[in-house]
Amino acid sequence: MQAKLLALALSLGLTFSVVPTAHAQEELLNLEPAIATSQAQEEALTSRVEAATKASRAARLLQVRAVKLVDAAAALKGVRYKWAGSSPKSGFDCSGFTAYVYNKVGIELPRSSGAIRKVAEKINKSELKTGDLVFWHNKSGRVFHVGIYAGAGKAWHAPRPGRSVSKQSLWLAGGWQTSYLSYGRI
Repeated sequence: MQAKLLALALSLGLTFSVVPTAHAQEELLNLEPAIATSQAQEEALTSRVEAATKASRAARLLQVRAVKLVDAAAALKGVRYKWAGSSPKSGFDCSGFTAYVYNKVGIELPRSSGAIRKVAEKINKSELKTGDLVFWHNKSGRVFHVGIYAGAGKAWHAPRPGRSVSKQSLWLAGGWQTSYLSYGRI
């Protein structure tokens, strides 16, 4: 027991010129729970720092992905609209454009705007971030258009025949006065 107490004292930086007295042994015994608590607190703090670092890393990765998505969308500015189009050579419809851009960052999406809506995590407008999905739908919820949120209330999308890929205000991009908006994240 004395050897253990002496080792504990030495680990705390305490030195003795003689064998610890009974009083010193008692003080060391009283310190042992505090040291254990301190170690537990240090481990908990280390865990929290590691979790925060992982969360921070994940947030940075999402930001990088968002920049890549918006850059990929912007690079397609001016590509003509084509019904059921899914390539820059032939042209894009809205879902073909969105799927193509997401595929550029390694994410495969279904081919129709309604199917994309089904696989996206639903988010509130207050949660909307650059790179998220914007869906235009009618009152009954049928999705008829999809685009990629570019920030500042605008989205990249392939609008309609006679137009080309562009960035527009969310309220103009859907094209119908009676459209409703919802948002998603992949």
